[in-house]
Amino acid sequence: MNLSVESIKNLPKPLMASIAVTILSILGGGAVIFFLILPLHVSKGAVYSEVNELEKTLATMKSDIKKLDELTKTGEQLTEERDAWVKTGTLKPEALSNSMRMGAKALMMPIAQKVDFKIDNVKESPTILLRLPATVPEELYARQPIEFVGQGSFEQITRFIQETEEKYPLTILSGLVILSQQQTPACHKVVITFEWPVKQEWLPAGQK
Repeated sequence: MNLSVESIKNLPKPLMASIAVTILSILGGGAVIFFLILPLHVSKGAVYSEVNELEKTLATMKSDIKKLDELTKTGEQLTEERDAWVKTGTLKPEALSNSMRMGAKALMMPIAQKVDFKIDNVKESPTILLRLPATVPEELYARQPIEFVGQGSFEQITRFIQETEEKYPLTILSGLVILSQQQTPACHKVVITFEWPVKQEWLPAGQK
């Protein structure tokens, strides 16, 4: 079927009006698709992409918060352990005699009795001062050597040292001399030197 301009002009007016409405509808629908629906699809894709990025960011933030909580709990636990070590591991003078030697003896006698190690004598050596840092802290500590002279078997001596280091982790074994005795070959005389952290008084320059 061939259509020409003349044939179209000769069509009835109602039919031409219907055709015109149809063509306009098609053009309008195309315009709606092109100018409205397509941009919406593009915008929808961008929104989905942004939502995915936000979800990833949220997941990362939740993971970081969880790690921060764990680190905070670990930090609090370590602080409690440190405070306990400082409280129990710092050597203090005996209240009555104000003597570091007697303070150390009071700490060590229960351990010696536990492992059957005999303490004959306890001697206090001069305090070893530590080098001050560039910024002097509010609390300073020094090293206090205490010498324990006693008797025991190798096993008792070893257990005495091990028990001390386990109970007082800040204590350091700095000297050990074992002397065999012919009269009692199973029991040896021993000189054990431990060093404790002790609080050290410090006065700024010009103060007395």
